[in-house]
Amino acid sequence: MRLLTNADVELAATLALCARMGNARKILERLRDGYEDPAAGPRAMLEYGLCRAVFLLNDRNDSDKGPHQLTAVQAFSRCLDLDPQSWLPRFLRIELNSVMGGVMPGGTSVPAEQDIETLLSLQAGVADPPPYFLSTHAARLRARLRTGTVTAAVEEFAAATAAAGVTAVGFSFPYLDLPFRESVLLLRHLGHSADAESVKATGLAIYRESLPLQVA
Repeated sequence: MRLLTNADVELAATLALCARMGNARKILERLRDGYEDPAAGPRAMLEYGLCRAVFLLNDRNDSDKGPHQLTAVQAFSRCLDLDPQSWLPRFLRIELNSVMGGVMPGGTSVPAEQDIETLLSLQAGVADPPPYFLSTHAARLRARLRTGTVTAAVEEFAAATAAAGVTAVGFSFPYLDLPFRESVLLLRHLGHSADAESVKATGLAIYRESLPLQVA
C-alpha cells in the first residue's frame, strides 16, 4: 500500500501557499500538462488531483469550486485505476464525494461508503499503521451518523481508536481532519455532546494544529 510521503506533504504546502498568494495558475498549468500527457503515470494524476483539491479549499472564486472538485475526483479516479492501493487519492476521493453526499455528477467515481470500506480493508494489511489511518475510521463514523446509527457508530469508532492508539501525525495536511470535524458537528446536532467532545479530543490528539477542529 502506498502511504503518504514527505513529497505529498511538501507539495500540498506549496500548493496552499501558491493559492493564498494568488499565483496558482502557473503551477496548475504545469501539473495539468503532466496529467494530460498520454504517458502520464499515477503520480502525475495524484499531483494534479491534489492541486485541484487544495485550490478548492483556498480559491475565493466560488464559480471555480465546482470545476476544482469535479476535476480532482476525476484525477483521483484515474490514479486509482492504475494504482488501486494508493492511500491518498482514495481518501481524498472519499472526502470530495462526501461533500456532495454521493458520487459527483459527471464524475467517474464510486460512492464514498464503498471507498471507505475498501480503504479500511487495505489499512488492515499494514503492519505498523500511521495515526492518520484513524481519519478513515472517522469518515465511516460520519457516514453512519448521517444514517442515524449513532450508538453503534460511536462504539465502533471508539473500538477502532482503542485498537490503534492515538499519536500525533507531526505534519499538517488538508482534509485529514475534516471527517473528525464533521463528525463532531453531527454528534452535537444529534444531541450527543459528550461523544462529540470525545471525537474532538481524539482528532486534536492526532492533528494538534487543526484550527477547524479547535473551533468546532
